[in-house]
Amino acid sequence: MKVQLTNVIVILIGAILVVVVLVIQPPPLPTPQEEVKACSADSECAKVQTTCCPCSMGGEEVCVPALNASLYQPKDCTDDIICIALYNCKIETCRCQDGNCEAVFQEVPRFA
Repeated sequence: MKVQLTNVIVILIGAILVVVVLVIQPPPLPTPQEEVKACSADSECAKVQTTCCPCSMGGEEVCVPALNASLYQPKDCTDDIICIALYNCKIETCRCQDGNCEAVFQEVPRFA
């Protein structure tokens, strides 16, 4: 009788632990690719520099949700970085199109 009661208590404790782990465990975070472009208005999108050099000095930029902008900003940039003198700014502004933050590109002047 005592062994059966001990087994029941162990099973109950195990079941409680399983439930607690399943309830407390947060859902997995979406990957940046899944989350990066979610929006519902143009004001929720931001143009972000993704490289240590700005686009006016050869760097790159993208449109992402403003709330996630820090995820895409360059990290580990140092003050002594050397950037090339190449104007690479292509994005005029960002907009929300069908739930995605998309770039509105600058018009390239055409020469006659």
